[in-house]
Amino acid sequence: MTEAGSGARMDAAPYATGGGGTVLEHRYGAVLLASLLTRDPVTELGDDATPTSVHFQASAVSPVDDLVVVGRTPDGWERRVSIGVRRAPTLVASDDASARLLTSYLRIVTASWEELRAGRWRLCLAVASPNTPVRQLGALAEIARASVDDAQFRAEVARPRRTNQGVRARLPHIDALVTAARAEIDARNVGIGELTWRLLSSLWTRELRLEGC
Repeated sequence: MTEAGSGARMDAAPYATGGGGTVLEHRYGAVLLASLLTRDPVTELGDDATPTSVHFQASAVSPVDDLVVVGRTPDGWERRVSIGVRRAPTLVASDDASARLLTSYLRIVTASWEELRAGRWRLCLAVASPNTPVRQLGALAEIARASVDDAQFRAEVARPRRTNQGVRARLPHIDALVTAARAEIDARNVGIGELTWRLLSSLWTRELRLEGC
């Protein structure tokens, strides 16, 4: 177990009020620590990777800093996954908290795209289950990972019977949130559609059942 980053937190702070999100984060961290101790795979890191460390509040190593898990792949490479933990993000265009959340992810996408594209760095959003917006986000991410670029991704989302209307309707919200986030980071040379595809193709989602009834 390691704990990184004693300085100021960056954009991906835990669920802001009432402490509920922090409790969820701690419980999820305990699950990750158990996987570390037993050397079991962590789904978000990849079943082919052996976890070697878990960082809490890891702003020193990642803008998405609630939890960072590092592991070793069979070919000897190190892989990390940066995990933001939220109880119930809405992921709608009008939600400032969702825009701040995506800003932290996009800081990694713009600064470390080659590592993300090579599979040495992953992003994850973990939430309390059930969460329909995040489930739709996960469906978009699956399509993005199966697409070679933004154009193919959007064609696949629009293709009849590829997904459902709820998932298709979520994409304009994500584009709007990426547009808002782009104003906060140095990504003027990358279009909104390309940024959205890069983000989604690097993102995994996780719904957690750790809070009882």
